[in-house]
Amino acid sequence: MTVRRIPNLLGSSTFNYAQSRFTDLGIHWYWMPVTSCEKDTMQYAGSFSHLIYKNGEPISPLWDLSLQILLAACDHHGETLAEIARVRLGFNTRTPYAVEHTPHQDFAGPHRTGIFYPITSDGPTTIYEERQEQTSGSYTLLDSQEPQANLWMDFDGEHFHSSTSPVDHEQRLVLTINYRVQE
Repeated sequence: MTVRRIPNLLGSSTFNYAQSRFTDLGIHWYWMPVTSCEKDTMQYAGSFSHLIYKNGEPISPLWDLSLQILLAACDHHGETLAEIARVRLGFNTRTPYAVEHTPHQDFAGPHRTGIFYPITSDGPTTIYEERQEQTSGSYTLLDSQEPQANLWMDFDGEHFHSSTSPVDHEQRLVLTINYRVQE
């Protein structure tokens, strides 16, 4: 399955509400010295994270909104949600130059990775052809997407992918949902 996109996933009122919730100053952010994996040893490798759902349980007040976003995408594709593995809101701050984080998989095994952008920014999400780690460090581009407000994108989660820090915007926010649909 290829990379799928749904521009303007949410209606304007719902999106405005979602955007205000995901950019709320009261969100509890947690610093991570590496964004994707321990191999991120470059300067500016860190980012902030807010886990919303893990280990089969919602752990954030952003859970209901995140679930509505996922269900809207599933409805758009005519799919039925089977399982959610993790929901995470990621926050990268501006860096003096673009830092592409190490290609990675969020989880091993069959799943989908859904990305929702609450704000427009720079710093693309890059998806690669490979489904196994490349010891050479060289990956083949499958697709790339700059963050666009209210855009949903999903792809086979077994593909390696990476994020990039913003240079032209103060922040890059990405809601990432790892899930499975009924076959």
